[in-house]
Amino acid sequence: MHKAVIPPILTVVIPTRNRADVLCETVKRFQAARARLLKTELVELLVVDNCSSDNTYDAVRSLDEAEKIVTYKKQATLRETAESSMAHAVGMAKGEYVWVFGDDDIPHEDSLGLLIRGLKEGKDFYLINCDVRLPNKSTFRYLPKEKCKSYSHARNLWLDLGFVSATTTMSSLCFRRSMFDLSVFEQYAGISEIYSHSVSLFVMFQQGTASVISEPLFTYSQNTSEEERGRFNRYFDKKSLSVFFPFTLGLLRLLYRASSSTGVRIQDLLNARESEIRKDTWQMGESTTREFIERFCKDFKKSLGDPARGVYKKTVWVKCLIETLAIDYFVS
Repeated sequence: MHKAVIPPILTVVIPTRNRADVLCETVKRFQAARARLLKTELVELLVVDNCSSDNTYDAVRSLDEAEKIVTYKKQATLRETAESSMAHAVGMAKGEYVWVFGDDDIPHEDSLGLLIRGLKEGKDFYLINCDVRLPNKSTFRYLPKEKCKSYSHARNLWLDLGFVSATTTMSSLCFRRSMFDLSVFEQYAGISEIYSHSVSLFVMFQQGTASVISEPLFTYSQNTSEEERGRFNRYFDKKSLSVFFPFTLGLLRLLYRASSSTGVRIQDLLNARESEIRKDTWQMGESTTREFIERFCKDFKKSLGDPARGVYKKTVWVKCLIETLAIDYFVS
């Protein structure tokens, strides 16, 4: 008779594309963290390659030549966004839980052991605290102790921590794989790609249980606003949308759909509390999702009147102006 195969309790899913050097460092750290576990604590390390053109495959294989503990898989087709790459990688995992991990973040040496200890609570969704490394190399703990708690209704985690800050950091997301629904994600990604993972996860898990793991299990490198804006500009230019779209109208549409799907009032979603790292000051700021949208809407208006900040075709300019006026109405 064949011996029954015991599925791992956890799969660490690392989506990646053309970043073999940083990926290898992340995989090495997870190999070391896995070596610290008991033999009964089964963890799968899964690299999902988003159609890289560099030496990602060879690099992963050379790292794992002796141990054979890292699984390498490839996306069936190129996923245009990090959110889509993540969502389509989850279905390749075997673990009861999935920890999604950015290929350039730094797992701490006891990360797997501490996470598995937390998973024994049996919650459906876990938000993992982290240390944040700023561009000036200083580091601080992201969520303070009073924000690290358990929730009998997971929807309250999002209402406490928001939709555009803590719950968007991919390496902070760990959840029960059986409750993840790719079709739900794709519905929300079709509305607006950015933040689609946070809002769709809210829809999938809001009736379940959740917990915030207080001990930082990894270090997250914060991008500058210029780096992020450059990435968004290139992507949204292809779609003839403003770079402000995902932070204003796109996010508002996501929240309205989530409200309709879950029955949670749109006012409650807009008033979700955000612990946000302000990139103009590099300070932690407390606000709401509503205030986040309003702030970017104000910047949007400035860009429409300032040639140095945004260049739009006349038809796009008129459309953007109408949209900002509509946003002002709906969030007020």
